[in-house]
Amino acid sequence: DLDVFVGIIRQTSPTNGWMNSAIGFKWRFAGDAEEGWSFALKPALLTPVTRNMEASGLGNGKTNGSVSLISSYIQPKYEVHLNARYTSNLSYSGAQDEQAQHLWGISVAPVWVLNSQWKLGVDTGLDTNPNTTSAQVAYVQVGAMYAPLKNLQIGLGLMGNRALGSSSR
Repeated sequence: DLDVFVGIIRQTSPTNGWMNSAIGFKWRFAGDAEEGWSFALKPALLTPVTRNMEASGLGNGKTNGSVSLISSYIQPKYEVHLNARYTSNLSYSGAQDEQAQHLWGISVAPVWVLNSQWKLGVDTGLDTNPNTTSAQVAYVQVGAMYAPLKNLQIGLGLMGNRALGSSSR
C-alpha cells in the first residue's frame, strides 16, 4: 500500500537543462492495487535548483511541496487514473504579483497494460499557470513504464503544454 518514488525532469525548450527533482511516496488508503477502484494520497518534496538555473527558467530555487489525491480504476488490460493536486510555488525571483504561489491541477490518465512488464499511457489535464498572465496550462504527456522486477518500475514520458486564456489579474 506504500510506494516510494524519485522523479527527475529534463527540459529541452525554451531552455535546456535539469529541473526540480521530486521525492515522495504514494499511500493507497482504500481499495485494491490489483483490480477495481482504489484511492491514494501522494505527497512529494520538490528539491530546489540553483538561483542561476531558476533565472534560466529551469525551476524554483526554493524547496516546495505537493500533494495529490488519486483515484484509480484497475483492470487486467487497462487502468484509468484521476488526479487532483496542490503544489506550492515558492521561488527567489517570483514577486507575489508576477508568480502564483499556490498551483492546482486536475488530470485523467488512461493506461494500456501490454503485458506484466510494459504499460503505455496518456496523461492530460489542466494546471494553474505559475505565470499570472494566463489562467491555466493544458498539457498532454505520453509515457511508457517498464517493470524489470515486481516492485520496481521505470517510466519515461514526453510532455507538451499550452497556456489558455488570460488571467483577470
